[in-house]
Amino acid sequence: MYWVYVLELVGGRRYVGFSKDLGFRIQQHIDGRGARATRQARVVDIHLVRKHNSLEAAMQGERDEFYLQCSLIGHEKVSMGKQFRGLPLVLPQGAGERPRGGRLRHAAAWFQSCHNRT
Repeated sequence: MYWVYVLELVGGRRYVGFSKDLGFRIQQHIDGRGARATRQARVVDIHLVRKHNSLEAAMQGERDEFYLQCSLIGHEKVSMGKQFRGLPLVLPQGAGERPRGGRLRHAAAWFQSCHNRT
């Protein structure tokens, strides 16, 4: 199982990523040990989390979410992992739904409680 997530950063920026261990990865971002974007701008909120059954689906979901976030707030305010640098900034047809907000506080505990229910 893989997870695609969108983090809200200081200054209205967003970071889009995916991980197999969501709680660990988000904690890395919070602690300043994650991606360059989250080391440079502090994480203030978890904007969205989606579950995917395969690596390929998660990677496609991350790309789709990146395009969606770019269309919502502008490409200059959205970052994602370096593996997708150079993607064209054109939103594909039907690239997901509008994301919902969430709370950053106790992110790892929240993830564990959701994960233990399945």
